[in-house]
Amino acid sequence: MLSLDRSGRRTVPAIRLSPRWLSPAGAALLVGLGYHAAGSSLALLSIAGLIVLGTIAPRGPLIVLPASLGLVYQPLQIGLGTARLNPAEILIVSTAAGVSFRAALAVVRSRANWGSQIATLRDWFVDLRFSAIAIGLLVAGTVSLGTVADQEHWRESLREFRWVVLEPVVAYFLCCWFLRPRDDRWRALDVWAIASAGIALYSLGAGLAGSGLAVEGVVRLRGLHPHPNALALYLERPLVLAAVLALALAGRNRWLWAIPAVISAGALVLTYSRGALLSVLLTTLLAGWLTRRYRLTLALTAISILAITGLILAAPERFLSLFEGGSGSLRLQIWSASLAMIRDYPVFGVGLDQFLYQYAPRYVAPEAWPERFTSHPHNLLFDAWLRLGLMGITLFICVAVALLRCVADARREGKPIAMAASFAVVVGAVHGLVDNGYFLPDLALAFWLLAAILDLELSRRPAVAPAVEAG
Repeated sequence: MLSLDRSGRRTVPAIRLSPRWLSPAGAALLVGLGYHAAGSSLALLSIAGLIVLGTIAPRGPLIVLPASLGLVYQPLQIGLGTARLNPAEILIVSTAAGVSFRAALAVVRSRANWGSQIATLRDWFVDLRFSAIAIGLLVAGTVSLGTVADQEHWRESLREFRWVVLEPVVAYFLCCWFLRPRDDRWRALDVWAIASAGIALYSLGAGLAGSGLAVEGVVRLRGLHPHPNALALYLERPLVLAAVLALALAGRNRWLWAIPAVISAGALVLTYSRGALLSVLLTTLLAGWLTRRYRLTLALTAISILAITGLILAAPERFLSLFEGGSGSLRLQIWSASLAMIRDYPVFGVGLDQFLYQYAPRYVAPEAWPERFTSHPHNLLFDAWLRLGLMGITLFICVAVALLRCVADARREGKPIAMAASFAVVVGAVHGLVDNGYFLPDLALAFWLLAAILDLELSRRPAVAPAVEAG
């Protein structure tokens, strides 16, 4: 797709496999081998290969990591046992293992001044806008494991800690270290947009073949995801990322990003997720206005009004029943129950992945009984409070402040990647006001990948960290 030449100009590279694509291609092939050989010893061999790749060329698996987010609900059986990991986990764990091995070798072999190295590492860490938030999340998540409301479901909390706290934070720091060359960040965004479009095309094909969820007079796409809402939550971030890049760039580059955005938008529309559609629309229009594409923004507004009118006419039961016993009424009941839960657990909350086990037996309203198995409060603020307590609220505020600064700085400095990453986070936050905004494996990883991109794009001292090794 899009890359930058040495002078900083955006160019479209020739269609050939350059050496810098070899390690990402190798990572993708090894993950594919793991799927093909799932449940056999070859699956373990593929992981061993990824660990070796993480040792000699860690940027490869990290560039491929965004493309794996659409497969988090398709776990891979490891070896002959019952262990199952999704491809994103495999890439993170194997890369972290390889990097740790390389770091250990460096410690053994190096005779450098370690005081100077530690000072350099400290300066690099301080320069990252989201680094303190990442450490705060690790602390809050660890504390929550000791304060869960129901110890019988402690394993569920530990699993969610792994999925939405530990692995995403590890991925964040790995990306901040190894994706410092801007070309590599473009490549990571390329594969994310292409993979999202691929998931969207698969979902559209599955829908034509009769797969989907029939509800309120429509058949909602879900593709490889367990529910249409999960597919919509996955699609909206890479969709907005590609759409904002299409708005911010010019000429041929604009269309290269517009194509995956349009494909993903087509699938998103057919999920019939009202929250996702409204969030993507509002965020994209705001981004268009802030990037000074006024005429294009007005044209998109007119097209959106026509499209929304068409959707309402085509599926009135889905779009007009929001507060007449539909999901809007249910949201109000869930929020009321969440507030009652917060009053009972104000300091530490109920813990990671504990909402379901408190909601169904104690807090569900009689009229919401058919939906008593909901696992989250459908509001990002309530979710952070109930899962992580007051520390979660503090982290929520810190992220909001950091994000506002990123949007302002990206606009002032005219950095398209930073602008696109900022609004990809914004769309998740907007939708998170009425749905799950973070506490799913793909959403948590998407947030921290975007945070790493923002940190690298907006760093004040890009030369603080040592030069990245080849590979």
